[in-house]
Amino acid sequence: MKFTNVKKTVLTGIVMGAALFTFNFTALPGSVNLPAVVQAAEANFTGVEAGKLYLTGQLYTGVALKDGKLYNYKEGVQGAAYTGTFTGKYLNVSTGTQAQINGVYYQNGSVFSGVAGRKYYVKGLLQSKFTGWKKVGGKIYYFTKGVAPAKGFKMLKSYTGGSTKYKYYFKEDGSLSTNLFKDWGYNKCIKTKMTIEINTKTHNVTFYLYDKKTKKYIIPAKTVLCSTSAKANGTPRGHFFLMKTSAKRWVRVPNNNTRFYQWATRIAGTPTLVHSSVYTKYGNNKALSASYYNKLGNSNTSYCVRMQAVNAKIVYDVAKKTPKKQRTWINIVKKNKKGPFGIVKLKHTTGKLKNSRKTDPTDPVLFPGNPFSVK
Repeated sequence: MKFTNVKKTVLTGIVMGAALFTFNFTALPGSVNLPAVVQAAEANFTGVEAGKLYLTGQLYTGVALKDGKLYNYKEGVQGAAYTGTFTGKYLNVSTGTQAQINGVYYQNGSVFSGVAGRKYYVKGLLQSKFTGWKKVGGKIYYFTKGVAPAKGFKMLKSYTGGSTKYKYYFKEDGSLSTNLFKDWGYNKCIKTKMTIEINTKTHNVTFYLYDKKTKKYIIPAKTVLCSTSAKANGTPRGHFFLMKTSAKRWVRVPNNNTRFYQWATRIAGTPTLVHSSVYTKYGNNKALSASYYNKLGNSNTSYCVRMQAVNAKIVYDVAKKTPKKQRTWINIVKKNKKGPFGIVKLKHTTGKLKNSRKTDPTDPVLFPGNPFSVK
């Protein structure tokens, strides 16, 4: 008999001499449209009827593929999209067929590539044969057989290559921390013995914390950009220490009424100060010179080391908040090396500012919640 969908009327009556049903049927001579409940009850019916999913006549409970995504179903009703590693059979809603999946990870119903639960997946498959450093989704990880470390410190060869080992800190999600001042704790970092390396070749400054176990400065806390002297030996190279008693909230350039700096600290035995970028008014952190700020990461000072405000304050706080007799060593080098985190440039932080801007976007006083904050 041919089934046709034309005009529908409501028929109420007795089916099989027992239960009373109400269903639609099509009024057309020689043509009948079976109701959904009767059609779904047929032994071989697989598909969707009346908004519910059936498999061989039974309301389906399990996992099904619909519109390219996996969903959980219970008694024919679609539930949440599937998240997790799936092994088993699923029902393809569009074809009415079943297929097998073995150990594929899904997130929100889709085959997942990336890191979830500290595990590294590519097209849903755990990369259990991969061990090493890998940048995924803008974050840096170290995987051992596809699994990133738990939160805490781990001794590893440098992320940037070579045989040098560092004691890196990893966050809750398994990714590498490139800012221990923020992720491990600002005061903990400040009060830990440290050495500061200034590289006049790469225009980077790296803070290294002291490791009591190895008795070495091998814990990289943060690498930041800076500007150094335009003169050949303006920023002197060598092994120095921070003159803690010299730390000043604001300083001015002698015999110059156009350039002022925040968070300034002198390097002992040198003419060099570590401080913020240039301001045009003394004591006014809303008088930044954007043109000088945009030159950060180059050789353009007389003797000093210019930094973004947030990083100059770290040096200032080390001078102010640690015992005066506890030396904070400063190593000034000129080497073409990438350091523990790679070379940091202005484009990796705030990028260049508009000439009309008068504030440093990293300023911890003006913008304590900024993404470059150390707290």
